[in-house]
Amino acid sequence: MQHYVQLDVTVATLLFFNIFYTILSESTPDCRPTVVNNFLLLWCNHSNSYRCWTSNTTYNVTTDGDHFVRYSQICGEDPHFYQACGHLNSNSKHPGIFTDTLLCGYYICNHSNQYESGVKISWTFECNGREDCTGGLDEQMCNYGPDPFICPDLTEKRISRDKVCDGVRDCHPLFAGDEVGCNHTHGLECNKQLPNSNITLETWQAPYLICDGFQDNCRPGREDESPETCVATNETCVSGYSAKRGETRQLYDFQRCYRPDLPWRVCEDGQDQLNCTDNVVLTCNRGGYPTTVTDLGICLGGLCDDGIDGVCRQISRQCVVHKHYTCDGKVACDGGADESRCGVDGSFVGNYSCTRRVGGFVGRMPRRWLCDGQVDCEGGGDEDRSLWDMCHGNCVEMGTKCNSSLKCDDGTFVRSVDLCSGIDKCETERRVCRGKAIVSQKVVRLDGKVYIGPCLPGLTITICDTIKVSLPQAAYGTSPTTLVLPRSPVDCRHYFGEAYVYLACNDRCLNATCPLKPLTFKSCLPNSYIFTLSFNHSLTMVKSLGKGEFSPELFPCDNKVCLPLDLVCNLVDDCGDGSDERGCGNQFNCSDANELIPLSSVCDGRWDCSTGEDECNSMCSKQIFENVFLETCAWLIGITAVMFNMAVIVHVLYSFHDKRKNRISFSIAVLVIVVSIGDFLVGLYLVTLATSKRIHGDDHCVIQYVWLHSALCDILGVLSTMGSQLSLFAMVFLGVFRACVIKTVQFANRYVTTNYIIGLLILVVIFIVTPALGIAVIPLAPSLEDYFSNGIYYGASNRLFNGVAGEKEHREVFRRFYGRFYTPDDLSWKEIKQLYKDMFALGDDYYNSSDFHGNRIGFYGNSAVCMFKYFVTPQDSQWGFSISILILNLVCFFIIASSYLSIYLINKRTLTRQASARAQRINMVLQKKIQVIILTDFFCWIPFIVCCVVHFLSLADMTVTYSYFSVIALPINSVLNPLIYDSFLVAKMQSMVARLRGRLGLVAEDSRRASVVTLEMETRRKSNYSHVGEMMRSTVTLATTIATGTETFAEEEI
Repeated sequence: MQHYVQLDVTVATLLFFNIFYTILSESTPDCRPTVVNNFLLLWCNHSNSYRCWTSNTTYNVTTDGDHFVRYSQICGEDPHFYQACGHLNSNSKHPGIFTDTLLCGYYICNHSNQYESGVKISWTFECNGREDCTGGLDEQMCNYGPDPFICPDLTEKRISRDKVCDGVRDCHPLFAGDEVGCNHTHGLECNKQLPNSNITLETWQAPYLICDGFQDNCRPGREDESPETCVATNETCVSGYSAKRGETRQLYDFQRCYRPDLPWRVCEDGQDQLNCTDNVVLTCNRGGYPTTVTDLGICLGGLCDDGIDGVCRQISRQCVVHKHYTCDGKVACDGGADESRCGVDGSFVGNYSCTRRVGGFVGRMPRRWLCDGQVDCEGGGDEDRSLWDMCHGNCVEMGTKCNSSLKCDDGTFVRSVDLCSGIDKCETERRVCRGKAIVSQKVVRLDGKVYIGPCLPGLTITICDTIKVSLPQAAYGTSPTTLVLPRSPVDCRHYFGEAYVYLACNDRCLNATCPLKPLTFKSCLPNSYIFTLSFNHSLTMVKSLGKGEFSPELFPCDNKVCLPLDLVCNLVDDCGDGSDERGCGNQFNCSDANELIPLSSVCDGRWDCSTGEDECNSMCSKQIFENVFLETCAWLIGITAVMFNMAVIVHVLYSFHDKRKNRISFSIAVLVIVVSIGDFLVGLYLVTLATSKRIHGDDHCVIQYVWLHSALCDILGVLSTMGSQLSLFAMVFLGVFRACVIKTVQFANRYVTTNYIIGLLILVVIFIVTPALGIAVIPLAPSLEDYFSNGIYYGASNRLFNGVAGEKEHREVFRRFYGRFYTPDDLSWKEIKQLYKDMFALGDDYYNSSDFHGNRIGFYGNSAVCMFKYFVTPQDSQWGFSISILILNLVCFFIIASSYLSIYLINKRTLTRQASARAQRINMVLQKKIQVIILTDFFCWIPFIVCCVVHFLSLADMTVTYSYFSVIALPINSVLNPLIYDSFLVAKMQSMVARLRGRLGLVAEDSRRASVVTLEMETRRKSNYSHVGEMMRSTVTLATTIATGTETFAEEEI
């Protein structure tokens, strides 16, 4: 990681200079950093002099009446003569020299003929082939090649020959010898006598210097002011020459269309750039007559009748371009800010080709120019309303549906599909679409120290260090910042602004780099900040903190804008070209609208980018099943549950005729069928879910919200809930029934009548089916949407709401749109829909598309597996319903466990009085099956209920376990129940295993055993249920009845 705080100097050097400067300042308390002409110098008030930064040397500064500033001493450790900065003679107006070598744009020379030391602002010595200044600074910036052109003036300056006759004065600007004899159509060639000399030189005078009223540019002939030269015209303009800027001056023909080589213009209002033949970029009417305008006349305003020449935009703080130069594929501003927002869908008008009036670019036209009252295309097609349809006062392509549009405060409209596209269309849109991420800088300034993150005052859980740093580099006249920050690196994804910068640039971030870069004198716009000398002897910039204090903490944007550190890496493009957000390790760039979101928002389960790329990527693309293991379990458990329970249902139905002789057997068989139907539905749920995963493939993440509000997701939720509750309630009644009838001999011997069957079915429907169905379908009731809705999904094209928008997200948007007229009280979904509707002028999409209305994400749409929402928090409106069902299921578990424990205890008590060897064997089977029943129900529901309680109390986020419970833990009972409550499958599997082992020759007796098992199964099928009556008729005592009844119970489908 590169750190600019140590740029070009070691840490030891930095500390040395800090200590040295501190001691030096304390020894001379009257010498204080002072701003002189925008430069920070060390002024000693007691001696009325200046002191060098790196030594005790003091010097006085004097100026003469001409162009020179003299110094009594030169600072020793100042190779670039920084001490010259700030000391500008009032007569010195020389522009253009501002390079890395010549820090302040001037030389300090030792020339015995004129002065011993001073600022050389004359061109007498520059690039003349001789080192006239100390260190040869006057020759270091010269690049004139092996065969230079020698200026025909006293300077003997040398320039490259390709600079001769190019319209730019490279020789001395008062003579411009390189432009003499070039037959220029602009300006004037004349003779000029040197001041205080008889020497006369040929010169070329720029147009703005001619006829300016000074009569001193051509001496002695004064041709520049003669009547022959200054032929009066009927036109005037505002002078752009610095000496008479703002004054009204005559405009002469020889001054038209001149392209100045310096910031001075003939006409400040651009009238000299009309009716030219070269560099023309616009043709418009002026005073009703056609006229041409060059590129130098653009953005001045007032040249064209329709004002098209002045329709320019402030792209960044220092870049102003005409709107026709934006979105044309050519970078006009540093950093490409004029092109950065042009790739957003919907920003261009279909395939309509437009030749732009300014610049002549041919291509698609931004939609915001259409019918805006300004003719942007040659021919005026963009304003010809006969070529367009109208929608809410906006022009749209012929045949385009009139979509709903946001109502702007200024009476205009923004189409819903163009909302939040990154292109400003009205203030209302900017207000409702502004960044929704709330970030914290976590910086506290207290007692001269800056506390960061976990080191904030009052927090003692982190070991912190106190250090002094100067970012991005140390500079004279500034004080370092005292930071209190963690000793060990931390996760910087949650830090922004200066908190992030301080951590990243001091090795306190995990996997993050320092975003700062060194400041130079050219980093920021001129006159925006204060210049001073850095510790590596280069000129840098600092900002004033007031009360004579200065700080180097500035970030240089690529477009010459400089920002304080709190605006760096803060998710906002404060530079205008995005450079303040590049290289930041705390953010994610959404490519659709160049939107920045916190890196901590990536893979958090919520769409923050309108395309969902923060959630649908290689790191965390959400699928129905999180991994292959879960998908495999879904297939295995689902198919097994469907097959096992279907087999049990068929087997029990097939044996119903024999069971009609015994009400206990018949009732148990009915309840077993209900249990199997519930478990069959759970298996069907898993198979359907796994099939949907296969159909969606890897595209599920992109369509996940479509899936969550789909009817199939609701159906799967009902299947899962109905199946699990149906099975659970049936097991409750089965356990209670068995516990109650184990002593009821008369009930067992009675024949099953039609009325009994009807009554039993009514009881099953009322107490089992209806409650299970009610629990499953109540969350789908439209009248209860305020209670069970998780939010609304408006579609991928809606950038106002990304992903699922809950009540909180809607309230925030309403507050921005309605302002003080909106009170953010609790809102019903009906009120939310009405408020959202009232924000728009309704169009065809309101009546013909569900995207505008949005699609409700219901109770079962809380996760990709479409299951009952058990994991809730007190903030969820459904928490009461979900917690009630959990409590109900917990009660059901205790009832089941209590019922089978009572059976076990009754059986154990009766066997101590009278028990045959056969009864003892059956008792062992009974105990094992009771244990299995209780343990499977325990491990199915109790851990799940505990996780739900932990999540509800916010002790831990248990949503990561949701898929495992929904696919494995809860549905596994649907596979085990058929094996527990009906012995048919167990016996069948034992027979198949025995036959298979026999065929393989593994055990000689397996074939015989398989035959015996088959015979026993057939005998059991025919006589199993009649055996109850025979045994009970043979009993003579109550104890014998209980014992034999227990034997029969164990032989039945426990």
